[in-house]
Amino acid sequence: MFCGIALFSSGILAKGRRLAIAVLIALALIGAMSQATLVKERIDVARTDIQQYMSGTNADTSIGFRFQLWQGSVVIFREHPIFGVGVKDIEKHWRI
Repeated sequence: MFCGIALFSSGILAKGRRLAIAVLIALALIGAMSQATLVKERIDVARTDIQQYMSGTNADTSIGFRFQLWQGSVVIFREHPIFGVGVKDIEKHWRI
């Protein structure tokens, strides 16, 4: 994007190409701005999920499920650190 701005401002390119680069730069900026909003929304949801999990009000959120999986995995690793439990025995340990 910065190269496009440099080429655009230098006057090296023909008018048609300058217009094309200007449009591409505008589209890139619009795309980046729209992604920033999505990222901010996802961070807010994650923050809420973590607060609900930590307070115990709702452990069944996207991040709550991940925390539960990690906790179960740590328990299994502590009990079977060398070879793990394998495919056959995972149901016994994971309570699926």
